[in-house]
Amino acid sequence: MAVKQFIKFAAMTTRQIRCKHCGHWNVLLEEKQECEQCKKQLIEISEAESASLERRKTAGEMLLKILESDTWYVVLYKRVYNAVTIVFLSIVGFFLWLFVTGPG
Repeated sequence: MAVKQFIKFAAMTTRQIRCKHCGHWNVLLEEKQECEQCKKQLIEISEAESASLERRKTAGEMLLKILESDTWYVVLYKRVYNAVTIVFLSIVGFFLWLFVTGPG
């Protein structure tokens, strides 16, 4: 009985979409948005959405990447820079939260 309820729940929560290019029905997942058969995009993305996605991808690049080929003083500099950046962003985030949730 529990298996039937799970199957019914899973059927209600899965979303299928038909490919505009080949007509194949696909289960739509967040991490996979291309057709299983023809490998083309299932959902067309507008320019504004693609720009927003690009900004989100580059937002995590504020920290410096530490490479294995870096010398010890470059690694030290990058770690100090990353620590100061994280502390600064945390303080700014706290004050933004305080401003948004404050009285008034």
